[in-house]
Amino acid sequence: MRLDILLRFSPNSRQGLLTLAKIKHELEEQTGRVIDIAIKESIENSENEIRRQ
Repeated sequence: MRLDILLRFSPNSRQGLLTLAKIKHELEEQTGRVIDIAIKESIENSENEIRRQ
């Protein structure tokens, strides 16, 4: 079973792909589940209206 996680970082924070991969890996090890990560800012800025809802 998958677990969806929505992350929100402070506006001045810059998180790279390696940081997100580390967060995903740590959460998967702790929960024993496959983790799907989404960044709140990327959803809010998406051109896809359905995704923004």
